[in-house]
Amino acid sequence: MYGLVTKRSGLKLLISLELVAAAAAMNFVGFAAAAQDTLGQAFMILALSVDTCIAGVVLAVLMALRRVHSIADLSKLPPEEESE
Repeated sequence: MYGLVTKRSGLKLLISLELVAAAAAMNFVGFAAAAQDTLGQAFMILALSVDTCIAGVVLAVLMALRRVHSIADLSKLPPEEESE
């Protein structure tokens, strides 16, 4: 959570978000182990696969922003232009 609040680089934000998502996915396994159930492992596999797809899309967007605007700091993005 600290990285999400303090970092401005898109890649650092993505890494912080991935750490939070991995911790949440591991909670599924911990709760399933406490309940003597294997469903938590299935949820973890699903959560990690969805999280990997999201990370790929976010990386593609960050690369496109870097290519178009030549910046890595997300706070320096130009404001969105209004279309008529």
